[in-house]
Amino acid sequence: MKAKAWILSALSVLIIAVWWVVIRDDWAQRGSAGVSALSILQSVRNHEPAGTFVCYTAEADHRCPALFGGTLSFPNDPKTGNAVVTTVERMFGPSFFRSVDGNGAINGQFAGPDRLYYIGIGRDRINRVCLARKSGGNWSPESSAMLDRDGSGSWNADGIRWISVLTPSEGGGVWRMWYVGGHNGGNGQVAYATSADGVRWRKTPGHFVIASRGPIRSISVIPFAGGLRAWYVEPGSGGYALNTAPISSQTGMASEPGEPVSWQAPRDWRLGLPKENIPILDARAEPGPDGPRHVRLFITYRGPDGKPRITVAEDFPVGSVREPTVFSRQVEPVISAGKDP
Repeated sequence: MKAKAWILSALSVLIIAVWWVVIRDDWAQRGSAGVSALSILQSVRNHEPAGTFVCYTAEADHRCPALFGGTLSFPNDPKTGNAVVTTVERMFGPSFFRSVDGNGAINGQFAGPDRLYYIGIGRDRINRVCLARKSGGNWSPESSAMLDRDGSGSWNADGIRWISVLTPSEGGGVWRMWYVGGHNGGNGQVAYATSADGVRWRKTPGHFVIASRGPIRSISVIPFAGGLRAWYVEPGSGGYALNTAPISSQTGMASEPGEPVSWQAPRDWRLGLPKENIPILDARAEPGPDGPRHVRLFITYRGPDGKPRITVAEDFPVGSVREPTVFSRQVEPVISAGKDP
């Protein structure tokens, strides 16, 4: 009887594992609930060769997100000129064998040619910073988290929802991370951490990066015009708004108050809504190919059907100088939600 019970228990565990790895994992690929948080592979981002690789989050209706990759191109179409993501492939998603991202992988950001930091949703439903490395053409997640919450009752008790990472080659000589934590079910403040190797991180205690008017959804820090600048999403008039602020290279903190981003577009992407009421969810900044002041923002916004999409915007020259507060956005999405993203 004991042997029979043991066999039944083993079969039960096997069935659960197969469901988790195969069926549940397949659901995560459908992306029917939306896409978000696009990042460009940093080894190629500044010169746009054929086959520029990007990653983004795809979420299914049952809320089991995974990370996908695709090819970003800017076709020279005289009618639209729209950027578009094609040749989509799944990178990785929740794993029965990894507790740190057993319920999903979201909000990835490439850091150099062979590292991808992302937010893992643990089996305990706590969000943590995780790392995947490229090996043999595949991305392999580490089994343990790189950065965790401070603990229950802290400002980031729910975990870490968003990250922005700079490598040592991007100034500063060390790895640098800006991360958004939250509690009571939402996002909140931005904190700062540094690392000598990109694996063991030291938090900067007692200081928040941005003096925000409300809970911050995302932040993206990149080199800009010889220094650092952040673009971040926080509450604004009629919803969330995009703001920008210079960041101190020494402290990692905002050195001046934030300014709102203005939009220049032939028509609004929500047809009929005023330009200031942009349904923005997050934004990832990437250096553009046209000099140290050229910036591209990959913006997640909510479409008319309520599902998140991703579009792109570029800082707009005022006179002959590109300004960090004025962007021209693409009307059509770079990539949309779908059954098979």
